[in-house]
Order: sequence, then C-alpha cells, then structure tokens
Amino acid sequence: MSIQPAASDAVQSVQDTSPYVGPALYGVEGEPTSLVLDNVLRNRNDGSRVQGLLLPASGAPISFRNQVRFDPAGLGGSARLLVRAGDGGLIAESGDIAVRVASNPGAGSPAILTLGDSIAYRSGLYWQHQALTEWGYTPSWIGTLVSRGATDDTATGGKNGEVKPGHQLGDFTYQTAATVSPLPSGDEAAYVAMTVENKRLKNTLLRAPTAGDAAEDIVNGQVMDFSFYITRHGLTPATLLQLSLWTNDINALTLETIYDRIHDGYALLFRRWRAYHATHPIIVALPGTARIPAREALWPNYIEAIRAVWTAVNEADDPNIHLVSGWAQVAADGGYDLTPSAATPDPITSGVLRTIADGVHPTGAARVETWRTFAAAVAYATTHIV
Repeated sequence: MSIQPAASDAVQSVQDTSPYVGPALYGVEGEPTSLVLDNVLRNRNDGSRVQGLLLPASGAPISFRNQVRFDPAGLGGSARLLVRAGDGGLIAESGDIAVRVASNPGAGSPAILTLGDSIAYRSGLYWQHQALTEWGYTPSWIGTLVSRGATDDTATGGKNGEVKPGHQLGDFTYQTAATVSPLPSGDEAAYVAMTVENKRLKNTLLRAPTAGDAAEDIVNGQVMDFSFYITRHGLTPATLLQLSLWTNDINALTLETIYDRIHDGYALLFRRWRAYHATHPIIVALPGTARIPAREALWPNYIEAIRAVWTAVNEADDPNIHLVSGWAQVAADGGYDLTPSAATPDPITSGVLRTIADGVHPTGAARVETWRTFAAAVAYATTHIV
C-alpha cells in the first residue's frame, strides 16, 4: 500500500526567488552586519521555503536560512547572493554586491543634512550619531527641526535635520503640492518659532524658478534649491545628504503609481544636490517594515519602490550616491511597539501573548540596528569620496 502525503506536507512552489538586496552592503571594521532572507523576496511568506547562499569574493560560502550575521570585512570586497527554493527549482542569483567597509576607528567630520519622516525623527538620528561617534567619526547635523533623543519621549540629545513626521518624498520634492506649502521669503524667523507640527507643513527648500532652471526641475511651479535653503536659514553648509523617504509614499499610493513617484522624486533630489555640490555624498537610507498583515499587504509596493529608487541610482551613475538596503538588513518579525495585553502572564515564564501595534516605526534594538546600518554607509561615504 502506498502512503500519500497529506496536503499540508506537499511542497509549496515558490514563484519568484529573485533577491532584492541593493548594489552594495556597508559595514565598519570589527562589527557584524546582517541579511534577512524574508526581506529580500517579492513574497516574504516564501522565506521559510528558501535557502540563501552568500558567495564572497574570498573566503568560504555562507549558507543560511532566515537571517545570517557576518563580518563584511571578511567577504573580500564583493559578494553574490543566491536564493534557492526548497522544491528544487531554479536558483536566483543577484548581481555583484559591492561590500564597502569603513575604518573603525575612523576619522571624518560630515555635516549631515537628513531629509526624512517620523522614522528618522523618532530617535533615528540620535542612534546614528551614537554609532558614528563610537567609531571615531565626528558628525554635525544640519537642519531647522530637532529630532527626538534616545527615546520617542526624550528631547535631550536630539539632532537637527529636515525630518518631518508624516512626510512623503513627494512633500519634499513638491510632487504632492496639496500637503505642504513653500515658506515665503522673509518668514524665516517666524518659521523658527513654529512648533514641529506647524514646521512640517512648510517646505523651506523651495524657491520660485529663475531663467536658468531646467524645466524638469520645476515641480508645481517651485524649484528645490539646497544653496538657497542653507543661506536663508544661516546654516552651516552641509557636506552629506541623507535621504530616508519612501514609507509614507508607499502607504498613500497604489501599486500602479508608486514606481513613478519614487523614481522621479529621487532622480530630482539627485540632480538638485549635484547642482549644490559636484561630489558631496548622498546616502539613500531606506528602512523596512514589520511582518504583520497590514504591512504585508503593502510589501508589493515596497518591491516596486526598491526597483524605482535603484533605477534612479543606476541612471545617475554617480559613485558618491550610496543606496543602503535597510529593508534587507534588519529583522522585521519584531522590534516594533507591541499592544498592551490584558492576559495574565504565565506564572513560571512570565510570558504573555501580544501583537505588533505599530508596524512602521522600529523601536528598541531594531531601531538601533537600523540606524547603525545607515551610519556605516555614512562612515564609508565620508572617507571614500570619488
């Protein structure tokens, strides 16, 4: 008599194992970094049915499931990621992934201007600063808005930037003209006195177009101008631009419209920063999102956004633009605020069942790891300007 496997034992087919990890991995000497297999797949639920293999330029291959921690300095300068389905299907292979490792201890004093949303505002810059100073770098922070300190409720230690809760990429580029308005010239002092809630409704990077502006850089009648922004607020000139914007666009737009928003917005930011300075680095610091149903429903939008920003980076063909795969390097199963639980904890283990309440903003160790990952790219870019 033959025994047929139960339906639950049948091998489920994995339709697409293509890995969506960016063109480079960033690290610092003496500190491990991660790759999370779920977070590089088009369907994150396929993560339990695939095997990863990291093939370094030198050293032994690293086989893993789910997540791997490794020393980036030991990979020999580049690697490839292979993903194989458990059903014996095709092996998907990434392109060459550059492995870029900053000195630790290092030396460099970037003046960082960050355009970001609430993920950066809620202690992100604080923890990035801690990492950079730990590694010997001496960053300064440029901007009109002070972010939070070590926790969401702490003001002490917050860093300056243009990190505005609720903001989309389109609010900075003025692709979404209905949400924010340009700050009129002469209103700078009034702007400084505003609350964070009111500041976030004003875009101080915009000016009226002049005869020398390219038509492609005029968006809804305004031009983004970093020199104008720095001069109007009397800021120290920035030497590094950090862009951490896509989450609120992904939340707001459809799968059919997200690609153009992200591609066109980042292409504009790259052009306008290059109009400000020819070689100052750009860090594209993109976080992931939690493994909960509401965020899983948006994961196809994340994949389209990854493809869009990657295309913009490729088109720019600029060695001083660094795309950081934050979505691929930090675990998404936890590390987010949990709901309070009315259940009685287990009398022996103290365990209790809870759910993720906020799948957007990483907290605790996940927040620290996210911004250490971005800090590694800042450290590298600061000392490797081409």
